[in-house]
Amino acid sequence: MAGLLLLLSVGGYLRLSGLDSRSITHPEMYNPGIRMPEGLSEPRQRLTLTQVITGSLSSDGHPPAYFVLMWPWTKFFGASLTAMRFPSAVVGLA
Repeated sequence: MAGLLLLLSVGGYLRLSGLDSRSITHPEMYNPGIRMPEGLSEPRQRLTLTQVITGSLSSDGHPPAYFVLMWPWTKFFGASLTAMRFPSAVVGLA
């Protein structure tokens, strides 16, 4: 049991450390809360829940449920790389 806890602790540390060490990826650009420059064709800025839903259903190939769940998260914690990657990292650890 102690070995399992040690492995989970080390794995958790490795997974959570350096969340912001790599640049943003293509799917992460679709997260709500990221301010995009005007005139950018895709992805469009998604600051409101309506923009998240309509943007996901109209021109995005990614499922909208994840981005709808990320909308309150980015409203509260911001749209930094660490803030956007933290929920997925924790779910992956679980």
